[in-house]
Amino acid sequence: MYKGWLQIGFERDIKYGINRMDIEDHSILIIKQEDSIRAFDASCPHRGANLCDGKLIDDDFIICAFHGCHIGIGGPGREGLRIKRYASYVIGGLVFINLYDTNDNGFKKFITELEEKCFIIPGFEMKVKALPEMVIENAFDQMHFRTVHSILNEPVFTGCAAPDGAYGVEGVFDIPPSKWHQKITGNKLSVPYKAFAFSPYLVVSLLAGPDPYYVITSAIPVSGKETSIRLSIAVMPDENNMPPRIDLCQYLLDQSKKGLELDKKIWEGLPVKSIQKFLKAESAVIQFQQFCKSSRHNGME
Repeated sequence: MYKGWLQIGFERDIKYGINRMDIEDHSILIIKQEDSIRAFDASCPHRGANLCDGKLIDDDFIICAFHGCHIGIGGPGREGLRIKRYASYVIGGLVFINLYDTNDNGFKKFITELEEKCFIIPGFEMKVKALPEMVIENAFDQMHFRTVHSILNEPVFTGCAAPDGAYGVEGVFDIPPSKWHQKITGNKLSVPYKAFAFSPYLVVSLLAGPDPYYVITSAIPVSGKETSIRLSIAVMPDENNMPPRIDLCQYLLDQSKKGLELDKKIWEGLPVKSIQKFLKAESAVIQFQQFCKSSRHNGME
């Protein structure tokens, strides 16, 4: 497991009451009420039963389905037992949790400021047989963009100023204008690119230029080598401060999904222990892998 923020789901998919979310072999209990979504350790402190199978009473405690103990979700329950609450943050329809509060890496400030200037558009979920850090590493792998995604150049990534604790790079993509670029003519558009990893599970990428937008990508381990990817976008209002066109936002999401499908073919074809013999051009990938190592946590707190 790694420290830091991860996206546990979309608000639209979380029902009222008790929800279960799994991260590897760890079960997270999500409670959705009228004005809040909270996250807790799902393991009963009495004998370890999964409290997601229990019954929520008056928003104060859960009756365990195994022995009927009243487990507190605020203060202690009837038997003096309570479960740990994890930091959670709901913004723009995206639900994030942090299992280790000490590793914010500037994410809450960044995403809050992003929502203040952009419309966050909740996107889609995709399952892949790949490690989550491999998915997030993609944002820093400058050599694959031309080969896999057919951009017109091989960008050069350099480190850039990033939120405190995050890892960031920048470069330039040469791309053919698309349906998204309504006012662009010509055969090539040079787009400044930035990517910020807030944890090995979460990256936010900016494609700047005349029609800028952000891509918010989360990848969390579900079980074994299976990973759940959630991808959304954040788009600036138009010149009249109005929301972006729905069809154009859907176009961006559809293109992102097609891109991930291309990546998926590569990821799922890699051996369990793939070769790691890097070239000079891959310094951004090397530094991201170092970022992952510094974020590793041995066991749940």
